[in-house]
Amino acid sequence: KPHLDRRGAIIQGMPGFWANVIANH
Repeated sequence: KPHLDRRGAIIQGMPGFWANVIANH
């Protein structure tokens, strides 16, 4: 199930993304 795995990877990458957004602000 590649789709489910990809979604899991996106969820795992979210915290780092938000941390970067907060750091930029």
